[in-house]
Amino acid sequence: MTGENFYTDSPYNRPAVGALIYSLITYGYHLEELVDLVFFQEPSNDYYEMLLHHLATVVLYLGMIGNNSLNAASMCAWFHTIADVFVYTTKILSQTTYSKLSYFPFALMILSWFWTRLVVVQWFAYATFKFYTFPPQFAAYESICTIMTWLGFILCMLHFYWFSLFMKILHAVIFKGNTEDLIHKT
Repeated sequence: MTGENFYTDSPYNRPAVGALIYSLITYGYHLEELVDLVFFQEPSNDYYEMLLHHLATVVLYLGMIGNNSLNAASMCAWFHTIADVFVYTTKILSQTTYSKLSYFPFALMILSWFWTRLVVVQWFAYATFKFYTFPPQFAAYESICTIMTWLGFILCMLHFYWFSLFMKILHAVIFKGNTEDLIHKT
């Protein structure tokens, strides 16, 4: 599978059943995360990384919905979301008196993050770079494809950055017994 089939007949490709509603629901979630970060949360040391992530994500959702790129984008978003289950489970358990219970979901988070965000989402970013173009009659809108592609690559770079932080946390837990959150440390 090359990824080319996701962009065949763009922007007239037929969205999969449920792709639009899934995209709108997850767009609402990410928009809320952006609003919460900017207006309600106390800035932490990862504020700018999260701001870049949320801005890129919100613009990507608007672009995918507006350009009818729902098939590739909603599938990419779904894969992206898989690791979040373990991210939030780890966050919840690490804040309890039984923080060692967070080790197992943390390991699952690392595995799922690696596969979904460092392999699958990277593949989607590459396929977008290689195949996402519009027909000649829409040449004036080609810059939208370029912007969407670069925003996707920005998210990919953030995924690698965060994965490196997870590896530092894992190293600290294994070799030092330190369960301190290196990412949100103030």
